Amino acid sequence: MKITQVSYEKLFNLGEYEHEKIGYTATVEPNETGDQVMVKLIQFTENSHQAINMLKAISIRLSRIYASHQDPYCTGRTTDAIEYHEEEIEREKEQIKRISKQRKEVLTKEKKKEFSDMIAQREEEIIEHEKTIKSLIKEGKELTKKQERYRKMFFAGDFSFLIRE
Repeated sequence: MKITQVSYEKLFNLGEYEHEKIGYTATVEPNETGDQVMVKLIQFTENSHQAINMLKAISIRLSRIYASHQDPYCTGRTTDAIEYHEEEIEREKEQIKRISKQRKEVLTKEKKKEFSDMIAQREEEIIEHEKTIKSLIKEGKELTKKQERYRKMFFAGDFSFLIRE
């Protein structure tokens, strides 16, 4: 019997009653055996699955960074979201305004010091949120570049990015 084509497909369980079927068909070249081609197809299928999972993980992380609670597809609030930290900064600024007004009304030095300390604490919180926003923006840019590069490689059949990760 002469084998001219080989097919391989695998059903991957993704959990939660979800599956992903990946499969390929290849022509057996004159210098190859059916077994050799089958091994290549199995490796290609496994690599495809790993690459798809990696691209999904990047997409999920990006969606968390850029999540908006106004987005109908956003599930709950995430502290990984830039928007969350921007809103926290606004809340802290409002707290500073409120505390500043209260501080003007007190007469004792001890109370004024107490209110000054509260303002300083809020300002430190703002600085931390600003640092987190910068970090998230940087991570988002890096992941977006990585995602674009990996997608191009994936659609070209190049799975070498799996080795890097």
